[in-house]
Amino acid sequence: MGDELNWNKFLIVIIVILAGFMIVNIFMTFRARTSYTQVYYRAVYSYDYDGSVRTFTTARLVFDKYEDMLKVRDGINSESLDKKMDYYQKAVARIASNLDRTMHVVSFNSSATIVGGMLEISETSEIENFAAVDENGIVDTSLGSNKIQLRGEASVIVEVPQDAQILSVYPTPTEVTDNKFVWKGVGEIVFPKVRFTKK
Repeated sequence: MGDELNWNKFLIVIIVILAGFMIVNIFMTFRARTSYTQVYYRAVYSYDYDGSVRTFTTARLVFDKYEDMLKVRDGINSESLDKKMDYYQKAVARIASNLDRTMHVVSFNSSATIVGGMLEISETSEIENFAAVDENGIVDTSLGSNKIQLRGEASVIVEVPQDAQILSVYPTPTEVTDNKFVWKGVGEIVFPKVRFTKK
């Protein structure tokens, strides 16, 4: 029973933190164990010139069974920081498996609370080498063929430094504000590819 609970926690960490990356076998395994619906998702990826990123994520999930929601909440909140870091590093390694760089998780933390009958999960992290940086100092946020699902109230926001020169953005954002690019409710897309450098 303990191993099953740990596996469930590992799966929800992967699914929620990483904005629904298309890891179908993991997603389907989790769905078979616990039935839930994601009703809100907002992930901010704040990049620096060295390719590092800070992430700030909030997700709200509605569970078919209240006891399942309590188990997931308690599991996330009771897990040790070392184990959370380990789970997250493994999840990030999956994302980087088809890329030419190794990502390293510097910090990570998460918490879960019940708000209005929903489970709200808040997470923060810092990851080195999340973006590629070439010899000319051009930062590229692309994650190759990795895709994300952004349906309904789901959004991903890419922030670059205030003084950055933007070279290209793909796919077309739904909103642009200063140094922020927003994709919201656009369905399945490749993870945003924003290329920028210092002016």
